[in-house]
Amino acid sequence: MGAKEARGEAGRPIEQELVLHRSRSNRQVSRHWLDYLDPRLLGIVGLIVVVGLARDFASRRISWTILLLPAAAAVFFVYYRLRQTNVTLYMRGERIGLTNWLGVHKEVAVSDVAAIVMCSVSLPQRQQPLPLLVAVSKSGRCLFSLSGADELSVIGIRRLASAAGLELGGSWTDTLSLAGIETRYPGTAPPASGLLVWLLAHRSITSAIAIVATIVVFIGLVALQTTGR
Repeated sequence: MGAKEARGEAGRPIEQELVLHRSRSNRQVSRHWLDYLDPRLLGIVGLIVVVGLARDFASRRISWTILLLPAAAAVFFVYYRLRQTNVTLYMRGERIGLTNWLGVHKEVAVSDVAAIVMCSVSLPQRQQPLPLLVAVSKSGRCLFSLSGADELSVIGIRRLASAAGLELGGSWTDTLSLAGIETRYPGTAPPASGLLVWLLAHRSITSAIAIVATIVVFIGLVALQTTGR
């Protein structure tokens, strides 16, 4: 006779561990990294790099101010790799949760979850909505959410919901505004979401400020280096 399966509170078999990892091959909603950037700002940053390199070549020395730009790019690349590697959605026994890009866990008891909802959030200046997976409590509040969740396998999400005995609702085509999803599932939008929406909605102002700040910082760093010789 085979070993008996462990069973949870609802009498369902407990799958000891099920972990879903992100993969770009699963992505169903296209998005581009330029969604959040202004080509004018990129052009000015590129011009600053060229001018800085020409200046360094003429003086036969390497300016540490120019090295800040590839260092910033390296930080972004590290963040992206950590996000792709560490972010997971999982179920372990009677607990369900996720890990963030730092590998920090946020989990709740399966019995506290009413449903897992697939949806998307429309953001200003984005060509496509951002897919979002929301764990909803029995009172209708968001217990945790995962943005860019279309990088998880839909088959895997269905399997996890089934193993946890949870209802899986919605789809990536169900699109809400940030205010709309916060109204439907309170606690979904982070505290800083209002500022993010304003910045995206007024991207021309944001870009102008960023361009001026970039130029001023570069000139200031060059001046400090020149006077420090």
